[in-house]
Amino acid sequence: MAALSRHERILRIFQNRPYDRPALKLWGYYPGMKTVHPAYDAVCQKAYELSDIFWPYEPAFHVYCGQNSRSAIRALPFQKIREGYLEQEILYQTPRGVLTQVDGFSLVSGHGYTKKFAVNEPEDLEAILAMPYEPEPFLLEDYLAQCRRLGSRGMVMISLEHAGYALHKLMGSENLAYFTVEHRDLLQYAVGVYAKRICDFVEGMFRQGLGPDTPFCWYGPEVLIPPLASYRDFDQFVCQADAPLCDLIHSRGGFVWVHCHNKTGCLLQKYIDLGVDVLNPLEPPPNGDVNLRESVARFGNRIGWEGNIEIQELISSPTERIQELLEQCVEAGAPSGRFILCPSSGFMEVQNPSQHYIENLLFYLEKGYELVNRYAAVD
Repeated sequence: MAALSRHERILRIFQNRPYDRPALKLWGYYPGMKTVHPAYDAVCQKAYELSDIFWPYEPAFHVYCGQNSRSAIRALPFQKIREGYLEQEILYQTPRGVLTQVDGFSLVSGHGYTKKFAVNEPEDLEAILAMPYEPEPFLLEDYLAQCRRLGSRGMVMISLEHAGYALHKLMGSENLAYFTVEHRDLLQYAVGVYAKRICDFVEGMFRQGLGPDTPFCWYGPEVLIPPLASYRDFDQFVCQADAPLCDLIHSRGGFVWVHCHNKTGCLLQKYIDLGVDVLNPLEPPPNGDVNLRESVARFGNRIGWEGNIEIQELISSPTERIQELLEQCVEAGAPSGRFILCPSSGFMEVQNPSQHYIENLLFYLEKGYELVNRYAAVD
């Protein structure tokens, strides 16, 4: 088969059509991005040259209150709590009073966490649901402009909110777990409200003229599987809630890309039944449970496979082990005919990368490119 453009290669993976070779992805890279450290510049240049680029387009969409978020949700200025550590209050101004979320942020690691969640009691969630919701328009030309900027170098995916993940952001894992037992009906109602808003937003995109062959992506189902939640929760708050959205997207000729960390090997059939076209990141043990070789042998091309190199391996493992993992991964995934070699997380989440990590990222791109080309299709 003649070599395909990077755009066409990715499209064929979504379409489940023959391609020239597996894809190579550096998760988190897109052209023109700002780096958090100069050491990443060389990695970005190499990714631009060798990788198949997946660039999420993030439309303005606020599932809690839509356009009203500009006035109803206020982020106060960061406050310095101690050296290297900031906090910020997020105020949700509901018809039933103000709810406050407190986020912490480390200037050392660049990472943040939520110290206090806005929703802690059922009355808090009811107050959030009582916030007036005004739908937001989809800016079709803005999306098309990003597609033009990327050109044939890859694929732009439209990033969507996830109904279950939206609730997790409000209350956190512990509260969410309690709610699944003590306030399940309220949780189900909230998931239904948010899922419908997301579907309506996507329906509006197609009414404005969004064409077929458009991939949509979302994150978040990982917070609704063990150990944070149960398989029953996954069935109800992910499979049942997301099914209408997947059906809508497919009915208009679009595709579904889903990110789900943790142990997803036992959920592959459910994701296939749901209509997921590509699943990421397919983590191997011990973090995950995906034996890629066995999974591909079982399910073949019924789903697109994106993974399964753990980011911590790239951060800390010797180059010899990285080579071994890459060879095993590509050998296991390539027979599916729908494989994307990819790390399990964004490459630039380490604020101050070691030289070893940078060298491993460059090696991943160079060796990965060599390996995926070994499996080039022959006419």
